[in-house]
Amino acid sequence: MHSEAISRLTVRLQQLMPEAEIQLNQEDVISVNSQKFPNWCVLIQLQTDPNEKFQMVTSSISLENEPAIPNLESLTDADFNLFIAGENLGLRGATLLAPAVSSSVNRSLYVRSSFLVNKGRSVDESECLLISILTIVRFARTLIERMLHNSLHHKFSLEMYRCQFLSQGPSRPRYIPLGRQFIDDNTQTIFQNVVRYFRHDLRYNVTLPDYNIAKIRPRQSDDERYKFDSTLSITTESPLITIQTPIGFSDHSPTETLRLVSKLNQNCRLGHFEVTPDGSFVTFISWKYLTHDFKVETLKSLVEVSHHNANEMVKLLSNKTFQISPN
Repeated sequence: MHSEAISRLTVRLQQLMPEAEIQLNQEDVISVNSQKFPNWCVLIQLQTDPNEKFQMVTSSISLENEPAIPNLESLTDADFNLFIAGENLGLRGATLLAPAVSSSVNRSLYVRSSFLVNKGRSVDESECLLISILTIVRFARTLIERMLHNSLHHKFSLEMYRCQFLSQGPSRPRYIPLGRQFIDDNTQTIFQNVVRYFRHDLRYNVTLPDYNIAKIRPRQSDDERYKFDSTLSITTESPLITIQTPIGFSDHSPTETLRLVSKLNQNCRLGHFEVTPDGSFVTFISWKYLTHDFKVETLKSLVEVSHHNANEMVKLLSNKTFQISPN
């Protein structure tokens, strides 16, 4: 028997994407095939966090059999992790990952995006699902173009990638442009509602350092879970509000930190860890898509998830003897 949320979302998605072939299998996985992205099948799953506090919907595209992807077999494990970290640095709305089981002989990639879901009844949830599909498809296309641009004889060159992409310095946020087709209010109105919610309803400490940017911290500052300042920001480039939680500096080698981040991101559904190319500084990024039926209350859970993930990373980074099993 299918879960209520995934069944409702399947019906709504069929209405929102009438040109696509959409099926729900016995394992509660929605598959989406469309002539708009003929080489890929989008897989959508309903998942529960380990503590069973909330549900999330995850959309993903595997690039394993994508013929346009250049050969990655020449990359060492460290180089492969550096490439993935470079793509996720500054990326908002999607995450690039390697499968949990991967080898240098058969390297593959997939793109993922997730959002919190309740019963699957709201316009917000169905539009979030559509946005997540559009986002990962568009990012996958730009990713392949960038990889081809940094390849020789269909072999990916990390040296070219370093020179043409990573050498540009601190990465600015990179959004997948989808315009404002899903937003009724202007972004400033949405932002003001978000600030009001955290400041007055949740009694958070809120400061406004710049336009459409807010730094927030729960007032339970003695609680270990709430020792981080998170930065909320809204962009006009994409229907997205992002939550950025700086974690701190790593004393481990760049190779160890990059490998740790790569492995943690495989299990981290709502957002991803970012690490600078030199492996020195780690940040956690999460996001919420903005829709015609945006519910500001969903941001509280997202902030809690961000702080939980940040705390888990701090524990690992502070452990001078942590061991990471090789890929």
